[in-house]
Amino acid sequence: MSETTEPSPASDLILYQTKDGKTRIQCRFEDESIWLTQAQIAELYQKDVKTINEHLLNIYEDKELDENSTIRKFRIVRLEGKREVTREISHYSLQAILAVGFRGPTGEALCSAKKRLCQEPVPGRGAKMKVANLK
Repeated sequence: MSETTEPSPASDLILYQTKDGKTRIQCRFEDESIWLTQAQIAELYQKDVKTINEHLLNIYEDKELDENSTIRKFRIVRLEGKREVTREISHYSLQAILAVGFRGPTGEALCSAKKRLCQEPVPGRGAKMKVANLK
């Protein structure tokens, strides 16, 4: 896996939102890729985190992708109970996100999510946030 990095000014946030507004995913854009956690990938594909984890394990076991270039740990600050805690959380690149999608069933949500992630224009470095609808 890549070295642990902290959010930097070069890191942009992109928000993807379904048409009905029920699913909203905050994506990290850095080093020419979108990075999501397993929980975010599960939300994107509307699957259980265990299913996503199983697909990722198989992808790396089959040598379909290289772990060192598709997994990166980012330091995240989040609330756990009443405490603010800093954790290093694994994020997966767009290549890994799409590889998971290709292993799942070809339902409308999967196809739409894969299509949207591939075709969404990359924000400029000055952009901090973008909202896009998943069709």
